[in-house]
Amino acid sequence: VYDEFLAVPKNKTGIRLHGQSRDGVVAWNDAVGKRIIPGVSEKETSVAATNVFADDFHAERMTFQNTRGRGIQALALQACGDRQSFRDCAFRSFQDTLLCRNPGTRQFFSECLIEGGVDFIYGAGTALFDSCSILCLPGGRWILAPSSRGTRADGTPFSGLILKNCRILRAAGVPDASQFFLRPWKDG
Repeated sequence: VYDEFLAVPKNKTGIRLHGQSRDGVVAWNDAVGKRIIPGVSEKETSVAATNVFADDFHAERMTFQNTRGRGIQALALQACGDRQSFRDCAFRSFQDTLLCRNPGTRQFFSECLIEGGVDFIYGAGTALFDSCSILCLPGGRWILAPSSRGTRADGTPFSGLILKNCRILRAAGVPDASQFFLRPWKDG
């Protein structure tokens, strides 16, 4: 377990992290807005246990976790760069587990586990989740909270959180019909 705050700055492109299994954990106990990273705009302040601002980042067979607990935003991962990919990774927290932050950026998640209870997959980026397991925790409410504000080069809007061949699961103690699939996060 690597129990430390992690930030990959925008100028460190092309980083690849490969673990042996999801048992390799990057964990941190932190709440939103507690740190500022030099060279990162205030809008993109560090709010997660792991913050990836760089493009062309890839992680495989790892777990990203925020151990802060319930009652406050506690992101496991903030994905801010373009062309980021995550394969066979786990993302664990309760509220706001995974943020695909910026309009116009693209993230790809394959065969990952994402767990949480409140808005635990959200943001304005475009993210494809392929063959992922989404685990709803007791006491939760909403799974997805997209914020659509991006525009293509031709001016047409885009963004979205796309689930393909994914399974939505519930942990023990989650009552029937207690989780909702999505709600808009904010107007742009």
